[in-house]
Amino acid sequence: MNSFAYVSNNPQNAKDPSGLYEIDVHYYLTYFLAKKTGCFTDAEARLIADANQATDENPETAPVAGTNARQRWVNAHLHALDPNAREGVGSPELWQQAIAGRTNYVGLGRDIHYLQDTYAHAGYDSDVYGHGFDIHYPDKTNSDVEKSVRMAVSTWYSLREYAKAKKCDCLQDWEDASWSQVRRFAQASGGPDWREINFDELEVKRKILDVPRR
Repeated sequence: MNSFAYVSNNPQNAKDPSGLYEIDVHYYLTYFLAKKTGCFTDAEARLIADANQATDENPETAPVAGTNARQRWVNAHLHALDPNAREGVGSPELWQQAIAGRTNYVGLGRDIHYLQDTYAHAGYDSDVYGHGFDIHYPDKTNSDVEKSVRMAVSTWYSLREYAKAKKCDCLQDWEDASWSQVRRFAQASGGPDWREINFDELEVKRKILDVPRR
């Protein structure tokens, strides 16, 4: 069996297709939930969501095949591809970085990224192979709707904790109708398991949340 077939025999340069939820979660759901707290401005919510999504887009922090020690560290410490990672348990190190200073929304986005990945990566603990031959299956919210809803709840509470620490007395109560939106978002298709979500699929999910395009 060819161990590097999943990155087209180019593990040094090809993006690991196993490393993450996709932009529907890391950007759009995060933005939606940040706004729903009532504590973050539109610009702040965008910054948090952008930092979350950028963890996958920045070559310095992106999850790729762990062919060297530094990349294995990135996979484990930023993407929860680690035997010690637990679903719904964030990184104390990333939380401390996020909470330091007056505000650190980039740090918060990165912290939330790790937290969300503890759900996508539950059962996948290899900092070398990630999801391996499961390709994009764990990235799709509709592959496990209940797990995706739990992920959204954890994201919501993490944003609330940050807001309580940094902003005080701004929190809004959650509306049941908004959770219905989250569930419909999770149920919506992100496409087949062998590829990333496409524009049309993403548009359906964005419109469910009723948020602007990135």
